[in-house]
Amino acid sequence: MSNATHLFGIGAAKAGTSWLFKFLESHPEVASPAVKELHYFDDADTDTPERALIKRNEAIQQDIVTLELRRLISAEGKKRKLASRIERLKQVSSLLKLGYSPEAYAEYQQAEAVKANAKLTADITPAYALVSKATLKMMAGLGQTTKFIYILRDPVERLWSNIRMVADARAKNNAEMAKISNRIADSILSGEGHPSFLRSDYAGTLDRLFAAVPSADRLVLFFERLFDQDTIETLCRFLMIAPMPAKTHRTVHAGATFPLDDTRRAGLSQLLAPQYAAVEARFGALPDRWQQNMTKV
Repeated sequence: MSNATHLFGIGAAKAGTSWLFKFLESHPEVASPAVKELHYFDDADTDTPERALIKRNEAIQQDIVTLELRRLISAEGKKRKLASRIERLKQVSSLLKLGYSPEAYAEYQQAEAVKANAKLTADITPAYALVSKATLKMMAGLGQTTKFIYILRDPVERLWSNIRMVADARAKNNAEMAKISNRIADSILSGEGHPSFLRSDYAGTLDRLFAAVPSADRLVLFFERLFDQDTIETLCRFLMIAPMPAKTHRTVHAGATFPLDDTRRAGLSQLLAPQYAAVEARFGALPDRWQQNMTKV
């Protein structure tokens, strides 16, 4: 049995988690995660975590069928890429078939580390930022060494990027994407709320994380400072893996661009003022981008 460290990347959404996944995927001491987001513990606080995993596995099985059909009609180079994706999805399915069992999850991750002779396994799932303190504490106790990373991005910029991502998935063109983006922002400003706004509660997630996870096993980073070698070296020391040069210029899953107008920006800044204040109170001086948006509150 391996004693590899296990990492939970709990967010924030649209704050560099895909870049973190790609960096860890390329590291020789890391057992490459089958997919970026396992979503294994999303429903741990409900009465139906087993049912949620069954539904997720059904969706994965359908994805496998679709990819198998695509592979049949693809060119040789494309076939190899699709085969790799199919194999990764099958790995995830093998975990989900075990049902909801934190112990089985931990054993699965350690087995992956043994197969890869790795020092670290990882599950980068931003949705985990929403789970309870009790669930975070349970997750922290799954292995001999379990660590958590939470990346914070300027609240207005993160929320607007999240909104654009949602809108882009629904829209047929840029004009429609812009309309949907503004409509979502307006619903948030009017108090109707939106799932993307739930991910903006940095204060709540930080309170739960700090209460559930020992200080030595948690690392909070700023997105605006993530892409430099000093931060990468800090990250590697925290994860107890060898420092490795990172492609800090590489953008992963960049969202469709559409500017946030001044009126909506001011409104969102006001709405998110408690988040700016909470992060500043906990960590002190904030990155320049944060301070620029704070001045508009």
